[in-house]
Amino acid sequence: MGTRMGDISTLFSQMGTRQGDPLGGALFALGHLRALCSTAAAHPLCIFPSYADETYIAGPVDAILPAFHTLQDQLSWVGLTIQPAKSTAWCSQGLPPSFSLPQGFVFLPQDYISSGHLLVRILLSTHLQ
Repeated sequence: MGTRMGDISTLFSQMGTRQGDPLGGALFALGHLRALCSTAAAHPLCIFPSYADETYIAGPVDAILPAFHTLQDQLSWVGLTIQPAKSTAWCSQGLPPSFSLPQGFVFLPQDYISSGHLLVRILLSTHLQ
């Protein structure tokens, strides 16, 4: 966390927050923000809209997989994991044979996504390290 004076402090969470904690969502978002910003800076062709424990990656098909792996790596630093069984990918066309997300992702073709683009919906969960 930053202060008005420019000092930066790190908050460490060892147990997360309790269900219904009014600050839980805000603290989760703060932890998630660094991973999103780092990934967005490294992958400018993609966008990463997020709300609560839901993150989306949208962009050209060939840019999604590298962005996904960067995000997955960045999230592990803050104790978050991607839940493939609860995540979905939509694509406006067939995926290249070399494209593969973790086993368990559901792929759905969607007409409303522009040609050559892919949208990945990712659900996250916390884990203790």
